[in-house]
Amino acid sequence: MVLALLLFVLYRVFWLEVHLLYRSWFGTDERDTDGKEYDVYISYARNTEEEEFVMATLRRVLEAEFGYTVCIFDRDSLPGGTVTEETLQFVSRSRRLLVILSACSAFRDPQALLEVRAGVSAMLRGGSLKLVLVQFKTTHTTRDKSHKQDTHKCVKELRRSRIALALVRWEGDKSASLTSRFWKKLRLQLPIRTPPQTTKHTQDTSYTDEKQESESTVLMLESLHMPNTQENNNIVHKT
Repeated sequence: MVLALLLFVLYRVFWLEVHLLYRSWFGTDERDTDGKEYDVYISYARNTEEEEFVMATLRRVLEAEFGYTVCIFDRDSLPGGTVTEETLQFVSRSRRLLVILSACSAFRDPQALLEVRAGVSAMLRGGSLKLVLVQFKTTHTTRDKSHKQDTHKCVKELRRSRIALALVRWEGDKSASLTSRFWKKLRLQLPIRTPPQTTKHTQDTSYTDEKQESESTVLMLESLHMPNTQENNNIVHKT
């Protein structure tokens, strides 16, 4: 009984770490089955704090630290194309649609609204896309109360219809560390990926080892051939 209680307490405290470890051991790589190009498509309201958060923090960490392929319309779209068609194509080629929400700007940006509608439409058609909500900032002032209610209503409707996979909350400085619960919860909803630093280090190490082995082989061959060459020269001189 004591052991069972202890295991239950440990699981309740470290359940995120347990799930991430289980996924890394027994999870399947979606790249082998779906043929999609991007791991994450990020939807956010433009010209807001959300955009700064996406560009300065979220994108950098997902790409550089966790090894995800991220699609952002303003960065990856080609000039002169049709916005609606390119948005639908980007969303359909992504495994996750990451929607950044806040009480003051949720679903009020035309491009963000188009992205969310494209994702919901793709999911209703039976696609493999999954929608993840990130609550970036909540506003407690009275003048934004209506916007806050609209946000909660949208979130409840998405989760009630099982369209949204999860809701992850950003808690400011508390979530800044890569070991915080925010990043662990977010990674739990995203595809399985190995951080690029480990892979790069392994490749560099193997390359260095191969280079050292080749150099040592050349030196050994030269050491073996040098005496024979000298002996041949001596024989030629004697003759």
